Amino acid sequence: MNNNGIEIERRFILRSKPAATPHEEYSIFQKYSNNGWRYRRQQGGGDVVYYKTRKTTIASGVNEEEEYAITEEEFLNDCGTATKGISKTRSVFQHEGLRFEVDIFHHINLVIMEVELNDIAQSFSFPDHLKELVIFEITGIKEFSNSALATADYLKR
Repeated sequence: MNNNGIEIERRFILRSKPAATPHEEYSIFQKYSNNGWRYRRQQGGGDVVYYKTRKTTIASGVNEEEEYAITEEEFLNDCGTATKGISKTRSVFQHEGLRFEVDIFHHINLVIMEVELNDIAQSFSFPDHLKELVIFEITGIKEFSNSALATADYLKR
């Protein structure tokens, strides 16, 4: 996300988890409420952080993002209206100044990669170990959004 609250990214389905060692890796659990907020617990490197986020689509691959760091107590209390959830492991790879985030979903057999950009038309190259895994681009396809992939059953686990 750039500094004015705009997230610009392109998204791709991958064949599998990359074999390469990531620069960062952490686990993410997200809950989605009926009022449009996403609540995230992110754990990695011994740290646990919590966020409350609302995304508004501006254009394909471009979202306005309102995000706040919250406490564990706020996470547990505020997301009481959550109706669905998702859990995934995120591996982060840096390449040519860009951040490639690979999400391995725990409840479905799916691997999605996002690359964060400064402009939706920005050209970029994939790292070789990721390029060979790309199946197709899903930027702007709502059915592949995290909230669409989240399920009510996941909250029961």
